[in-house]
Amino acid sequence: MMYRYLFVYALLIAAGLYTHLHSDVATPLSRSLDEFPMSVDEWRAVKEWHFSEPVMRVLRPSDYLARKYRSQEGDTVELYIGYHNGGPDAGPVHSPKHCMPGSGWLLESQQQRTITVDGDPLKVVWAVYRKGERRDVFVYWFQVCGNPVVSEYALKLGEVLGSLTKKRRDSAFIRISTSGAGEGAPTEMLSAFVTDFYPVIRAYLPG
Repeated sequence: MMYRYLFVYALLIAAGLYTHLHSDVATPLSRSLDEFPMSVDEWRAVKEWHFSEPVMRVLRPSDYLARKYRSQEGDTVELYIGYHNGGPDAGPVHSPKHCMPGSGWLLESQQQRTITVDGDPLKVVWAVYRKGERRDVFVYWFQVCGNPVVSEYALKLGEVLGSLTKKRRDSAFIRISTSGAGEGAPTEMLSAFVTDFYPVIRAYLPG
């Protein structure tokens, strides 16, 4: 078992060295996120955020979207898409496993789930975080070289394989969140949001 962990760590170190020393071509979005629709099915945008310069220096996305949507029933969902084009100046995707605790959020539970979108399975991470009295449910996944993945290992491996075979290592982080009283309360609503929005998100990210 120890040899397996050592192999994984060695692979990650090699991948990190390769992706930092190897120069890839920046892969543009299919469409700018500035054009992302303000309404999708029953969902309407009600608020949009723009990050400060200090935050941008940390996240270093090539393009991003941070927006709140409300359904006809009054449910609200926050959507974040951070795109990193894989070019020499692009920053890496920041995993919520590192960013959330650093912002004061404590992980209560986490699991992988599968949501069916247009007949195809989409694996996502379903996590519950608490900060003080507030408890939020987060659904997220990564998109690397056009492929959705749910682990940091798969993200890094996808970047390396994309760099080797296609000279690209573009990646995106998609996070959907809502405040909820418990892990099960917003399940149907968040699943519906993913089902409605994933085809739109996929159309903006490079294939």
